[in-house]
Amino acid sequence: PANTLSLHDALPISSALEVRPSLATDTYSVTVRDKVLITVCNLKPANLRGIKSFAMVLCASSKDGKDGGLEFVDPPAGSVPGDRIFFEGFEDKLAVDQLNPKRKIFETVQPGFTTLDTKEAAWVSDDKTVHRIMSAKGVCTTPTLVGASLS
Repeated sequence: PANTLSLHDALPISSALEVRPSLATDTYSVTVRDKVLITVCNLKPANLRGIKSFAMVLCASSKDGKDGGLEFVDPPAGSVPGDRIFFEGFEDKLAVDQLNPKRKIFETVQPGFTTLDTKEAAWVSDDKTVHRIMSAKGVCTTPTLVGASLS
């Protein structure tokens, strides 16, 4: 199906990948097909547009708003499905299987998700500490967006 993602060793899962006009081009299916994407998989499944979504694809929205551009956050070169993505400084922490939606953990930290002047994806914590989003292979980036919001 068009909205199914294959996540490393897991069975394909559905994700309501909502395509904004800036990504909805004639080459959209080519752009996404066989591309390694970053997915947030420990959020509570949600029904979005009639599809049970089990993952959120991490994207960057222009600081000028979504009409200013939307891009996938790219994993480091050489990444393969199943590579662990983490915040710099939290390499040794294990993710929980599913965030408790009542605690609003994702909603609390997500406003600090941004792209730096270097186009690197990062989380800026409340104390203004910058934690780049990365894997063992390097830092996650966006193709062009600086000062973008990530979600």
